[in-house]
Amino acid sequence: MQLKNHSLHVIENLAHRIELAEEQLKALDDGEYNLIYTTRALQSLQKRIMRPLRIAILGELNSGKSSLANLLIRNIKLPTRAITNTRLPTLIFYSEKPTIHVISHDGTKIDVDVGLQGDLSDVFRLEIGLPEKSLKHREILDCPGLSAIEMDDSDFNVSEHSVDGVLWCTIATAAWRENEMSAWFELSERTRVRSILVITHKDQLSDDQLERVLGRLQNEIGVFFKDIIGLSSRQAIAAFDQQQDYTDAADGLWTKSGAAEFMMTFDALCENIRLERAESALRVVQRIANRTLVRMDLNT
Repeated sequence: MQLKNHSLHVIENLAHRIELAEEQLKALDDGEYNLIYTTRALQSLQKRIMRPLRIAILGELNSGKSSLANLLIRNIKLPTRAITNTRLPTLIFYSEKPTIHVISHDGTKIDVDVGLQGDLSDVFRLEIGLPEKSLKHREILDCPGLSAIEMDDSDFNVSEHSVDGVLWCTIATAAWRENEMSAWFELSERTRVRSILVITHKDQLSDDQLERVLGRLQNEIGVFFKDIIGLSSRQAIAAFDQQQDYTDAADGLWTKSGAAEFMMTFDALCENIRLERAESALRVVQRIANRTLVRMDLNT
């Protein structure tokens, strides 16, 4: 948890410094320097760096994506109005009260009071708000399964959903098929370098079998991912239900499921993305500052 708190502190501190700079420029500008565009740029940058990370969960149909999403939201029961539809990307975000709505391709937001019915071709994304505190800092985008869409001609494009990182689910008993490799390289390089390969349903393999699968994948595709982790979401969620102490002995269900290692790796991925975001924002601030100084010099 130290990693996560450290990166959040860096982001929050940077956002505060940007806010102070914006206030100082507003106080300085009496119309002589025309700094309105500079202050607007700082406002936009502050909002951008404070936006929660958005982590997409990708993989084949029935590869354990939804179970992993449930694990990340601590197995909170979804609103009953949310009807499973494998063809709809589903964004799970923080909300004080459970809510559900759809976003159309033209950006229109429509609250859902009844089950999703009829023609869904105009739906860009389903969005579900839940009162889970971790979602304040990282949202989850549960994406359509690969066999539920044709990657070559589908309207679905993960880059259109402002994704910051990826958890790619592959089934332990048939890990990393050829079509997964093809779909993987359809992602942007920026997305691929911020990813973890999750070998799901690891409880269906013996420890020796899992080690062989991990070894093979590390040799064949390890360079493509930040890390490769085995996980049984079923066992991890059962640990939630049993209210286990997650710091218990190594034979505890939480540890046995692979969830302890996965969560540590996932937190580290989020840490790196936030720090990259902060470094990028600092470079933008520097450019804004240089241009502002030039403009002020020209007007003096």
